[in-house]
Amino acid sequence: MGQGLPLHFDSSYGSSRTGPARPTSAWPATPTRSTRPRSTAAPSGASPPAIRRHGRDGAVLAALPVPASFRLAPQGRATANQTFESLTMLPGGRTPGAGLEGPLAGDGKDAQGRTLQRVQTWERHGGEFVLGRQYAYPVDAGHGLVELAPAQDGRLIVLERSFTQQVTRLYRVDVRLSDRRR
Repeated sequence: MGQGLPLHFDSSYGSSRTGPARPTSAWPATPTRSTRPRSTAAPSGASPPAIRRHGRDGAVLAALPVPASFRLAPQGRATANQTFESLTMLPGGRTPGAGLEGPLAGDGKDAQGRTLQRVQTWERHGGEFVLGRQYAYPVDAGHGLVELAPAQDGRLIVLERSFTQQVTRLYRVDVRLSDRRR
């Protein structure tokens, strides 16, 4: 597994098998000053896997470094259409993170038999982003990691989706506990 750190599961928010989760609170969306973004960042489905920032004219302004193991096999260990799926800023708003939709070849499973999928982070050093920590996220059987979102309490909300059944699951994970275990 290399540098991957396990994510700590706090609890399940809900599962479509047991019905929708009920929200306990809500907060209003914050309007922006402009409806036109200066730049956008989005996972790229093209080969090789990449996360790029584009200007309004579509020109590539910057790209985040990607670990060599995330390249498609045989150059790397990733499977086609199983690379970057989610992109977010981790709690605190300073650390970008992206989750892989599928496992890398050789990553295996955890003690409960769940497939391990990676979440890559980047850190800013001298005005540029460099590779940060990787986390091993254990997905439920038959599911894939499809979305990450920061929660107000410092944890991440993770959406898993089944590719064969009509099942989605929402979990809350705590990266901070993983960092302490290192």
